[in-house]
Amino acid sequence: MNRLLLPLLLVIATIARADYAPGELFLKLRTAPNRSALDGLFTTASPRVNELAVRARSVDLPFAPYAELSLPLERILKLELDAGEDLTSLAAELSRDDAVEWVAFNNRYNTGQLDEPIEPRDSLFSAAWWLTRISADLAWEITRGDSTVLIGIIDTGIDHTHIDLAANIWRNRNEIEENGVDDDHNGFVDDVIGWDFVDAPSLPAAGDYLVRDNDPMDDMGHGTYVAGCAAAASDNVTCFPSVGFHCRIMPLRAGNANGTLEEDDVAAALLYGAANGAAIINMSFGDVVSSPLLREVVQIAYAAGVVLVASAGNANNDGIHYPSGYPEVISVGATDSLDRRASFSNRGPSVDLMAPGVNIGSTIIGDSCGLWRFPSGTSYAAPIVAGVAGLMLSVNPTLSPADVADILRSSADDLRPDG
Repeated sequence: MNRLLLPLLLVIATIARADYAPGELFLKLRTAPNRSALDGLFTTASPRVNELAVRARSVDLPFAPYAELSLPLERILKLELDAGEDLTSLAAELSRDDAVEWVAFNNRYNTGQLDEPIEPRDSLFSAAWWLTRISADLAWEITRGDSTVLIGIIDTGIDHTHIDLAANIWRNRNEIEENGVDDDHNGFVDDVIGWDFVDAPSLPAAGDYLVRDNDPMDDMGHGTYVAGCAAAASDNVTCFPSVGFHCRIMPLRAGNANGTLEEDDVAAALLYGAANGAAIINMSFGDVVSSPLLREVVQIAYAAGVVLVASAGNANNDGIHYPSGYPEVISVGATDSLDRRASFSNRGPSVDLMAPGVNIGSTIIGDSCGLWRFPSGTSYAAPIVAGVAGLMLSVNPTLSPADVADILRSSADDLRPDG
C-alpha cells in the first residue's frame, strides 16, 4: 500500500512538544486534604506532598467553590512552585506516591488559529507547487529548521559554492582549513565541508574520479539538484526555498560525473556521515542488487541514530530496490501535482510513502536554478522527505530513526481508498 506524504503542517504538529504553565502542577489525592484554620497550610497523607506544600508559592483547592458539581474534584490540589522547578521529574516522582491518584501539568491550549502563513522571499517560491502541495509554508510557522540538524547527501557531490546552497553547507568547526593536518583526529585531513569518497579508476569519467579528497564538488549536477530539494538556503530572494529551510547539508560525494557510485564509496560515505554528526542521510540512487557490505553499513548507521532516506527507484514496478529496500531505510516513491503516483515510480510493499517528484525545480551547477535536464524522479521525492525529517528533528531532536519513520508512515494519506 503506497501512502502520500501528509501536508507537512500536520506531520510537524504530530511531534511538537506540549506547552504548559511553568511551575504549576495539579495532583489528585486518594483522600481529601486538610487545611489548618490557623495558618492555612494543607496536610495530606503524603509526606512528600506536605513538604512541597510548605515551600510552594501557593497551594489551592481550585475547584472547591463549585459545591456539588465539584465533589469529584475535591481532592485535587494545585501547587505553584518556582518557575525553574523540574516538573517532569517531580511529576514522575509523585505519580509513584501511593497517596496520589494522578499528576498533571497545567497544559496550555490554543484555538488552532495559525499566524499568517510565511511566504519566503525566494523569487521562485510561487512556482514551487511541491511545497504548496505539502503545506510547507504552514509547517514553517512551527519551525524553519535548526542549523544544528545535518542532512548528509550521498550523491555525485554538491556545488558547495552555489549562491543558494553555500549558506547551508555544513562547516566542520573542529578542522582548520588547508593546514594539511587532521585537527579533529577523525581520520580525514582538512575535511572542512565533507568528503569526496570517489576512487574509481575502473570507471573513467570527466572531472575527479581517481583519488579521495576533501573537495566534494559536483561534476555532474544530480547531487546539487538533490541537495537543493532537501535544504537550499531559503527566504534569501534567490531561487526556490526548500523544505529543510535552515537545516544544514553535509556533502558526501560517492558518485562520479557519469552518475555512477561504487558500493565501497557509498559505504565509506555512510560511515563518515554517521560518525561526524549527520542526523539524516539521503541516498537518491540504487539498484536491484542487495549486498552484505552495504547491508551491514546501513545497520551500523541506523544503530548510530541516523535517519536513512532513499529513493524507491524509477522502474515502474514493485520490485525491491536497494538501499531503499532495507528495513532501516525510509523508501520514497514519487507523486505528481495531482497526488497521483508518478508513472515511473516504483510501488509496492517495500515503498514506505510517496512525495512530490515530478517537475521539481532546484539548484543547478553554476549558481543557476530551475528545471534541470532530468527534473522528475524518486531522486527528488526522497530529499523532500529528508527535509521533512530535518524539520521533525528540529522540533524534537530526541526522535529516533524508528520514531521518524513511524510518524511519517502513520500520518500519511492513502493514495486510494483506505487499505
